[in-house]
Amino acid sequence: MASTNNAYSAGDYLYYRNEEDERIGRTTWGKQFGVCWLCDGAYSSVPGNHVETHEIARGVHRSKAVANPAAWMRVCSECHDTLGSMSIVEQLALKKIHDPEWYDRVAVNRLRSRADEAITEAEIDAAVAVLQ
Repeated sequence: MASTNNAYSAGDYLYYRNEEDERIGRTTWGKQFGVCWLCDGAYSSVPGNHVETHEIARGVHRSKAVANPAAWMRVCSECHDTLGSMSIVEQLALKKIHDPEWYDRVAVNRLRSRADEAITEAEIDAAVAVLQ
């Protein structure tokens, strides 16, 4: 039976990892992260800049990523455009650093219709070492 976690906002899309797990909504998840994972808030004083949720999986796989917190990351509108030049490995490394609770490399590989080990933990760890 699913646990009851009322820590979500009205209108949230609720995501369950499995039936026994807690649920999380996209809006509620995003509220945990007030600053951009890339610039750490350096652009926060830019007029109109705001932190938004980005999906790690791109293209045709984005529709599945919208509903899965393993594929979500937080970036400001100033940094969002730089994500196009970042690899999935680098984005997953940021996820592992900033959101270890919902980090799931295998889930993202599957969302992208790739083998479980298409991106390995060793690749992520090497990227984490560079980013930290």
